[in-house]
Amino acid sequence: MTNTATPQTAPPPLDRDEWLIVIVSSLGHFFSHLYMLLFPALVLPLQRDLGLPMEEIIPLAFLGSLLFGVGALPVGYLTDRVGARPMLVTCLVGSGGAACLVGLSSGPWGLWLGLGLMGLCASIYHPAGLSLISKSVRARGRAMGLNGIAGNAGHAVAPFAAGLMAYLAGWRGAYLVLGGIGMLAGFVSAWLPIKETVVESREHRLDSSKGRRALYFGLLCVAMALAGLSYWTTSLIFPATFEQRIPAMEGWLSFLGIDTSSGMTVGAGALVSLIYVVGIWGQLAGGRAADRHDLRLSYMVFHLASIPFLLLLSGMNSLWLVGLGSGYMFFSLGMQPIENSLVAKLSPPGWRSTAYGLKFAMTFGVGSAAAYVVPWVKVHYGLPAAFLAAALCVTGLLAAAGLLYGLSRRAVPRMANLMANR
Repeated sequence: MTNTATPQTAPPPLDRDEWLIVIVSSLGHFFSHLYMLLFPALVLPLQRDLGLPMEEIIPLAFLGSLLFGVGALPVGYLTDRVGARPMLVTCLVGSGGAACLVGLSSGPWGLWLGLGLMGLCASIYHPAGLSLISKSVRARGRAMGLNGIAGNAGHAVAPFAAGLMAYLAGWRGAYLVLGGIGMLAGFVSAWLPIKETVVESREHRLDSSKGRRALYFGLLCVAMALAGLSYWTTSLIFPATFEQRIPAMEGWLSFLGIDTSSGMTVGAGALVSLIYVVGIWGQLAGGRAADRHDLRLSYMVFHLASIPFLLLLSGMNSLWLVGLGSGYMFFSLGMQPIENSLVAKLSPPGWRSTAYGLKFAMTFGVGSAAAYVVPWVKVHYGLPAAFLAAALCVTGLLAAAGLLYGLSRRAVPRMANLMANR
């Protein structure tokens, strides 16, 4: 049957049902990233409290990061069969409860297990939330961008909130308070009425054999896995980098009357939050690009633009770090609506949640190796060299993305989010 729907040159406005879908999904996105980024902001307070070196503290995040990734694959399969709504509620209530358990834990083993449970529950979000948006919202790129802003807000809030709570009530207080708020958000999500309507578009979908489609998606998975390793490497080191390499921060805190012996984490957290706020504008730009330009080319442009910032971050000190980190976050987080739209284009609707599950199994599963890569790089080359390792990952990513474009452009000359009218 010929598809007679007329493609739109501009994304349509969101209706009431679509807005509710974006809100519920965005709550899950916000808290899933907030919880996963509490730990990097608390590495130094944990180091002081537990009396362990940084090389032994950072690997405590490995199980949570691993499960945040690999847990998404079975969750995606389950979501395709039971629906996104109950899975999103489970994500919020479960990860919030797990965060409370982390706050109540005693010793490294309790932390390791609590963080693992939190990562497993948080892994529910991506296959459930992104599948819901990709299948039920016409302006997919715009909705992905708005949803990405919510996740980025979780990035931005986590370092500052963790640092402030650690200063006021210790690192345990940070997990207990924020975990309780996340559980409340889960109950609100269960109450909000949403109506799921499939609004799939067939414009510019990939018309190719299953084997060729699998090849394209496999190349995208390679790119996404390297993006995950780069992302988690930088996420782990930004708070400690700012705390250790911006000498002027001690003077600022003293001027504000904050005890620098324990308040440096607050200052570093605030600066890390600032660079994630800049990433919000990247999400808007990425969402716009996903609706108007070729997804494959946009994906490569955003990643290519992030490399110079990573190279400079490895050698700069003082306030230069904040500006460079902001530039990196603009492009590193801005590419996410584009990447998520590529997953939607290269996967069949009936397996959409599974495809997103595979994406995040690759992204965060491989990315969890950063918990061991960063300590190894620190011991052998110094912590700043981890930014060079992240740049190397992005270079490999560009090779995979370039191969994807070269192999698929004949089957699909232009791949963008031109959604059809309902």
